[in-house]
Formats: sequence, C-alpha cells, structure tokens
Amino acid sequence: MMRLLDTSICIPLINGADAQMAQRLLAHPLGSVVLCSVVRAELCFGAHNSAR
Repeated sequence: MMRLLDTSICIPLINGADAQMAQRLLAHPLGSVVLCSVVRAELCFGAHNSAR
C-alpha cells in the first residue's frame, strides 16, 4: 500500500518534531511512502524562503 504524504505531515518530520510519525513511516517498505509534485514544490518554496 502506498502512503502519500501531505505538507502538514512533512514539515514536522523535516524539523525533527514528530519522532513517533517518523518511526511509523520507517516501518513501511522503501518506496511505499511518496510525495506528489505539489507537496514537493511547497516544501522547496518554504525551504527557499526560510530564514533558517
């Protein structure tokens, strides 16, 4: 089964703020957790415009 992540899930994962979700995602087979192009673009835009 594929898992399609949304931006609201990805941001806490990237920031290291949701260790429990990270562990749950790591339990899935490699390649079964994916992003759509819109989420990828939102993350790239946010990272590019971030002060950090």
